[in-house]
Amino acid sequence: VGMVEGSVWEPDAERGIYVLKSCPSGFQLVIGVGNVFLVQQQHCLQCAVGLQYIVDPNRHQCQDCPKGGVCSGSSLVGAVAGSVWATDDELGIYRLQSCPPGHQLIGIPDGTDPENGAVLQECKPCVAGVEYVVDPNRHQCQECPKGGVCSDGSAVVGMVEGSVWEPDAERGIYVLKSCPSGFQLVIGVGNVFLVQQQHCLQCAVGLQYIVDPNRHQCQDCPKGGVCSGSSLVGAVAGSVWATDDELGIYRLQSCPPGHQLIGIPDGTDPENGAVLQECKPCVAGVEYVVDPNRHQCQECPKGGVCSDGSAVVGMVEGS
Repeated sequence: VGMVEGSVWEPDAERGIYVLKSCPSGFQLVIGVGNVFLVQQQHCLQCAVGLQYIVDPNRHQCQDCPKGGVCSGSSLVGAVAGSVWATDDELGIYRLQSCPPGHQLIGIPDGTDPENGAVLQECKPCVAGVEYVVDPNRHQCQECPKGGVCSDGSAVVGMVEGSVWEPDAERGIYVLKSCPSGFQLVIGVGNVFLVQQQHCLQCAVGLQYIVDPNRHQCQDCPKGGVCSGSSLVGAVAGSVWATDDELGIYRLQSCPPGHQLIGIPDGTDPENGAVLQECKPCVAGVEYVVDPNRHQCQECPKGGVCSDGSAVVGMVEGS
């Protein structure tokens, strides 16, 4: 009669012995040492409760509980809610199939004996606020990018309202796709993509502007402009500015009467020279200009009056 309740022993009339045929759940059927049958060594070995499990008591051995499992001695459940485990009936082990959002699936390492490597399996949580994972079952936890918020470890939300982040399922990262007005899209250093450096850089209010946040850089405000960080208006009423969508700068188009148009100097890099642009006022009573957009301020002639800088009126009536 079996010492362990539920074990089954049967007589072998040919050999004149009793043979252990099966053990209950949570026990391993032992028939000897290794593969050598020893009649006196037959017994049902209990798997350690809380430390081991067994898939089929009559075919498999007790297995150590994986890092990510909770073991009763007879079976296994995931330590992380939402994790899915399945039995490998050939090897007699549990295999981790999938993990919930915010966790990285740590499986049996490649090249490792499955029975030995099975203990390493777990759903490793990404560090909340510091890391994220796109697909728990394919990708690793990634460091949260500079411009993102990774509150629960499952996704990246833009730190800047209006910024758009999208998962790249192929690479297992989040990519910054666009920034709102007044911000520059930064994807790394120079032209080198660095996933952790992605962020929306705010252009300095009152000092800079940006034409297209997703294509251009923040530009310093020209001498003749008033900049909000996102756009530019002329400091002089009546001045006309237009965007250069190719270079991402504002160009001064025209100035009102009494002003001289100072444009980007010939031979100067446009992005550097753009800061020099202004509608420079001719000194009232001392200078004048004929065409603000073509000519320079001229000294008022001896016989003229240049009250507003836009024209010459004869000092002598009738001239």
